[in-house]
Amino acid sequence: MKQPKAPNDLGGCSRPAFSPSAGLKGRLSSSHSVRQAQTITQLIPTTTCKEKDSTMIQSAQVVSVSTSEISLSWIPVYPGSPCALGYRVCWGVKGADVSLQICRSNLSTDATSFTITQLQSDTSFDITLEAWLGGSIFSEQWSSDALTNVGSPVTSLRVTSVNTYNFEVQWTCLTSPSCTLDYDVCWTDLSSSNSSGCTPTGEISDSTPSFIIPGLNSCTDYNITVSTTTAGGTFFETSVLARTPLSAESLRSLSAASVTNTSFVVWWEIPENSARCGYSLDICASNLYTNHKYCTSNATGTKWERVGLEACSLYDVTATLSVGHHVLPPVYISVATSRPNDTMLESVSVADMSRNNISVSWVPIYPGLPCSLGYQVCWGVAGVDPTIQACSSDLPRDARNFTIAGLRRRTNYTVQVMARFDGDVMSPPVQVVALTAEHDTRQKASQQCLLAGVPQTFLLADERRLTARRHKLKRLLRDV
Repeated sequence: MKQPKAPNDLGGCSRPAFSPSAGLKGRLSSSHSVRQAQTITQLIPTTTCKEKDSTMIQSAQVVSVSTSEISLSWIPVYPGSPCALGYRVCWGVKGADVSLQICRSNLSTDATSFTITQLQSDTSFDITLEAWLGGSIFSEQWSSDALTNVGSPVTSLRVTSVNTYNFEVQWTCLTSPSCTLDYDVCWTDLSSSNSSGCTPTGEISDSTPSFIIPGLNSCTDYNITVSTTTAGGTFFETSVLARTPLSAESLRSLSAASVTNTSFVVWWEIPENSARCGYSLDICASNLYTNHKYCTSNATGTKWERVGLEACSLYDVTATLSVGHHVLPPVYISVATSRPNDTMLESVSVADMSRNNISVSWVPIYPGLPCSLGYQVCWGVAGVDPTIQACSSDLPRDARNFTIAGLRRRTNYTVQVMARFDGDVMSPPVQVVALTAEHDTRQKASQQCLLAGVPQTFLLADERRLTARRHKLKRLLRDV
């Protein structure tokens, strides 16, 4: 490349204040001195360009290269030169016919850089740069070549589809000339370094490959990596972070244990999906008969102990699990506190009598008597061996009365009521003695007396006295 002229050398390209008059034909040669030029008295404005000197570019270089772009910059010999009307950059695949080159000719006179775009990756290009001097005249040409970078076979890695247990990942292959490659897709659970996996995809011939990663956990952050090695032996790897969505599952195995007459412990199991996604648990126990309620919000761990409860009472236990913004349907169980002792009945009474029937009713100590299996009622003729009594043992817990049928008239019966427990265990019996009526009409009178509050023992005595008087009156009438 030629050396630039001195700034005051008019043999180059410059813009002096004045030029010679018409009497001084032609241009000043390089042999004229500045002093000689200053002696000219008749000057007119003009510009001068030395035709023989077409060196307009002092230096140029490729400043950056990517997979699809090449950038170059240059320094002009004469900054702001009036001779360079612009610049032209041409490029083409190295070794290809010059006629196939692409040129950009409209670069301004003050341009000092240019970027060639939309190039093919991993390809060598011939590049030329020259100043345009007007018409078809160009300055001395600067030339070079440059190789675009190898296009990555794994770019723009992204998660295109997400559900609770799967990811679909996709990426773009920019490798030239072929994207037929084997990839390795790997994933790592960021919350557990021991939870990871890799799967080879096999050969894929696609510029936008995709792959489904199965068997993931919900509410978990994963680092996803896709890697491959090109035919030229270059290794590429790209990663992206993604999180699986929430999965809310209800409680498992809600149960009660360690039940006493005043306490119990409720156990539960939080599903793994719900535990990973963050949860809160509200639990309550409500007495079915008294409506007393005991609650704990944001219960932790796997159990809840409730003390200070009422003996032989039925409690409805409700556990409500919330995962994220999802409130799951509550889970219910019923728990009955145990009995403090075997005494279950407060009282037993005769509710009704007839010639062949006796009805008894009773009042339990504990409402609903949930700590028992039910009731048993036994009866037999008073004063007779109790082992020959008849019994009904299948009365439910909510029974409050029972009618014994098929009895003999005018007979005293002993009736016993007791609560049943597991293992054929019975509560202490509570008994009454009742006399069946002689006629049904007497049964009506007995009912009326009972409703009026007359004690049953008085009623039976009055009936006996009345019967004795009738017999005495009949004998007197016979004697007359």
